Amino acid sequence: MKKMLFGASLLALAYGVSGVDAATKAHWRFEGGTADQGVPHTTVNVYSADIADVSGNGYDLSCFNSSTTPGGAIWRAKSAGTLRLSQEENLMCVQNSGANPGMYTGSADLRSWSPAQFTVEVTFKARQGEHRTFVGRDSYAAAPNNTGLSVLYVKVNPDEALGFTFVDVNGISHGCTSAPGIIKDYSSTGDIATQFASSDSVPWYSMVARSDGDNMAIFLLDHSNPQLGYQLVAQADISDFENTALHPGQKGGNTGTDWVPGNFTVGRGMFNGVHADRAHGLIDEVRISDVALDESEFLFAPAVGSPVVNQTADVPNGNVETTFSWNAPVRNGVVIPEIVDQYLFVNTKVALGDPNLYFVANMGDPGSTALTSYGPMDLNFDNNYNWRVISVITGKTATLTAGVSKDTDVAYDPNCYYGTTWSFASLPSTPVISSDPVGGYIEVGGSITMTVGVDSVTTPIHTWYFSKDNIIGDDVIVGTDSDTYVINEATSQQQGYYYCSVTNSSQSVVNSAMAFVEVAQMVAYYEFENTLNDSTTMENNGTAVFFDGTAEVDGAEVTYGSGFGDGTALVLGQGEMKHVRIPCPVRSSYTMEAWVKTSMTAAGGDWWLGAGIIDGEMSGQVADFGTVLSGSKFAMGSGPSSRTIRSVVDINDGEWHYCVATRDISTGEIKLYVDGHREATTITDKDVRYTVTDVLNIGKVRLGHVAGKYFVGSIDEVKIYNYAIDELTIARNYASMVPGEHNICIENLRPEGKYDVNGDCVVNIKDFAMLATKWLESGLYSN
Repeated sequence: MKKMLFGASLLALAYGVSGVDAATKAHWRFEGGTADQGVPHTTVNVYSADIADVSGNGYDLSCFNSSTTPGGAIWRAKSAGTLRLSQEENLMCVQNSGANPGMYTGSADLRSWSPAQFTVEVTFKARQGEHRTFVGRDSYAAAPNNTGLSVLYVKVNPDEALGFTFVDVNGISHGCTSAPGIIKDYSSTGDIATQFASSDSVPWYSMVARSDGDNMAIFLLDHSNPQLGYQLVAQADISDFENTALHPGQKGGNTGTDWVPGNFTVGRGMFNGVHADRAHGLIDEVRISDVALDESEFLFAPAVGSPVVNQTADVPNGNVETTFSWNAPVRNGVVIPEIVDQYLFVNTKVALGDPNLYFVANMGDPGSTALTSYGPMDLNFDNNYNWRVISVITGKTATLTAGVSKDTDVAYDPNCYYGTTWSFASLPSTPVISSDPVGGYIEVGGSITMTVGVDSVTTPIHTWYFSKDNIIGDDVIVGTDSDTYVINEATSQQQGYYYCSVTNSSQSVVNSAMAFVEVAQMVAYYEFENTLNDSTTMENNGTAVFFDGTAEVDGAEVTYGSGFGDGTALVLGQGEMKHVRIPCPVRSSYTMEAWVKTSMTAAGGDWWLGAGIIDGEMSGQVADFGTVLSGSKFAMGSGPSSRTIRSVVDINDGEWHYCVATRDISTGEIKLYVDGHREATTITDKDVRYTVTDVLNIGKVRLGHVAGKYFVGSIDEVKIYNYAIDELTIARNYASMVPGEHNICIENLRPEGKYDVNGDCVVNIKDFAMLATKWLESGLYSN
């Protein structure tokens, strides 16, 4: 399973080789050069340590120069100012220059780095252009669905939007993009010096690209308006993917004449295996961290930190008693002595629809004690509050009135400390579900316990419901007055969805998520006797679907023909683009069986490339499954490892065949049978529940509308069980349905080979006869 994630550690208060933060992988400050001079480079197109990595990890940057004459980057005496978090001076930057600018790392150790979480920070002034990558990672063909893509881009797009894209270790690309026009860039006309002069027309920006393994985000700080702090400008949920660690870039041995996979780049990107997306601009303060940093830990974050909000419900008075705590700004571990007062602002009028932060109290000189607290103050239930602290130095104090003055009334001064705007939700008057009940799989007669977690300011009242269809409505009450519900001696009728409805003195009602309980049984049976209805009590009735060239349309007419044995079967014709959609009745173990007759030859290869028989294939390496006609064979597959197994015998001979697929969730074993014989088996993902598809298709692979994914032939007697039927039962089922004598070898009952001499799955006189023919033969030598 995905995501053993690591918490972000606090940054060191002083930067430099001797005092770095453990979370920092590399940090390039660009502080070491002479203004308006090129960054020296020792050897043409060969890595050299031109720009120091101040993290102490040794990941120095090299310029990419076509000659030893400096020209790839120029030192500039401009910067975005002091690093507010560490109070370090920041005097210099570099300007990407020349025809082919760019900087890159050369450490073999860094190339294998594949963090579960990471943060990339860059401060820049962008020059007009197309895609401009400020931080990238060299690679090619790491993402199978987009072979030109590199594994990392932290960039500005042509429409002045910020973009953050990365490829995970499974080759899946993830990305998020801000709104367009979010930054201003400077002119690209004129020579390098002219462009540098025109950079004065635009602000410095600090961009942060962050992935915590479940979510990715972009933050932006506009240095011309720093009191706003870092703003969240884009985000994306990636929690559904199995492993979102950053791809190291080394895939398939792909490399180039002027790049090595896994190297990080500054000022350029890569696409289709060549250098691309150069950022001809000013670049400063590039830092890469191996954790998802908190906003308070970003390089230019205000030094006010460690916000804590404690709340206590005062139910009789309808209030939430709230206490605020924070740490005053520090430098080198000591409260900054110039600070003489701290102002607390809260949006106390949010219940009236006023979003402004109003002055609450001045806390005075913090002295040598960093921790500062205020409270309790009365706030309302059920509101989202914002608050911030502004720390001012000598000569910068203001006269403020509680409940009237706003944080914007404190005149901005770069020497004061403007805290980030923090947010919190006040206690809810209504109950809140803190943990949902969890279902599971049980045998008939077994038991299972489900529990719901609830946070409530008054005593919660619980009511448990049973839902057959996963839709809240006319459900049956099965339990009351407890946060726990227990099923004892389960019957097949108790398979379904369970949830808890909770209320309290507020009279508001909240429902937990549904918990699905499987009870071992047949969960669907389609006889196809001129109907698509399910013959079990589960009522998983089918729907005929037709693809009209644009979309799937429900309500198609299907054809019934001569079935296996007596009765009718579902008949699917060449070119009809029809199939039957059924609810997916299994989530863990299963048996899927069908009688199949076809003369079709489908595509071979992985199971999802074939023609669907009973299929739930979904895009990507996800928990899906299905059975298909693969070439001339019966095949099945199971994800997320996407293992495929196929029968030995052909089933496309125009005769009826009994095709069965089983999966045991506890072992991960999948097995495939044709006409009672076990044809193939393998081990795939165990303890993985199928959650990505709510429907299965009969007669078509779940995704795709090309003709080859549609089954051509007859399908009859489809049965689905939520457990893996054993091999002996499958052989008996076949023998009971097909008259005549059957010699089916049950592999798990096969005699030992030393006794079953002829390998016919039985030990009898034939084996003895074979042994007897060689009874007196000997190769013994004796003197």
